[in-house]
Amino acid sequence: MNARAALIRATPGPPHCTRPVIPHTNTYAGPVPNATGLTAIVTVGDEILSGHTQDTNSSLLARLAFAAGRPVTHIEVVGDQPEAIVAAIRRAIDDPEISRIAVCGGIGPTPDDRTFQAVADALGRPLELNPVAFANIEALAKRMKMIRDHGQAKKYYHDIEGYNGRLDSIQAGWLSVKLRRLAKWNQSRREHAHRYHQLFAEVKDVVRIPVEASWTKGVYHLYVVRVVDREALQAHLAEAGIGTGIHYPIPLHLQKAYQHLNYKKGDFPITERVAAEIVSLPMFPQLKQDQLALVTTSVKEFATSKIGAAR
Repeated sequence: MNARAALIRATPGPPHCTRPVIPHTNTYAGPVPNATGLTAIVTVGDEILSGHTQDTNSSLLARLAFAAGRPVTHIEVVGDQPEAIVAAIRRAIDDPEISRIAVCGGIGPTPDDRTFQAVADALGRPLELNPVAFANIEALAKRMKMIRDHGQAKKYYHDIEGYNGRLDSIQAGWLSVKLRRLAKWNQSRREHAHRYHQLFAEVKDVVRIPVEASWTKGVYHLYVVRVVDREALQAHLAEAGIGTGIHYPIPLHLQKAYQHLNYKKGDFPITERVAAEIVSLPMFPQLKQDQLALVTTSVKEFATSKIGAAR
């Protein structure tokens, strides 16, 4: 077996760079993957095992080498065309004893099975997807997706602190056009909000509307009211074909991301009460007057039923 591993790039530049093979070591303390007989691993596409991610690179390859019980050659290919993969492997490996080659895609779409089959046929030796490598990468991909979306494991549940990093190029393109209308749309939101205020005035004991201080000027990205029986209101509105939202049902001190602060339910009673009562009603610039009237009429029907039941 070659006493090196190659980093092959199907892009302009040096044809390859040498890298030491990953040695077999018994110092890895994690679970032992099924990599019996593995002699080479090929990573295709995203550079998840390149020098840009040294920790992941070292951890995954050491894991595979330990499981295989022998050094493992690492070949990285940028691009997922069969010709590029075949050329990279042939340039880097000329040892006929390398009989088991595992292929690992990057985060995101991986080359389809036909691509791998074409490569295997061209090489004349077995080629397989390595489930261990994919498992490692899928776990990393899951964490990266959580980080870009406020640390959410699922909607409303924040396991870690994260970012709001969901603005891709096509969305940015649309927003660059929409920004020209932002001031007008914000004014429309304010008008809708004040109409809501007026129509809910007669049921203010049941429906608590947002308060706008005299020194502020809200744009009402959301129109959030408070009711004691939120789920019943949502069900009532759903029957009328009216959608609602909750922003947000779980207070920060009860999120997993902040469990290290050792807060528990009951430590912030006002916050917890508000979180259990808030509901977001339809609010967008193009909201029509008949739609707004339908929402307020339905909410007032619910509120009136609550007032009658309390008497």
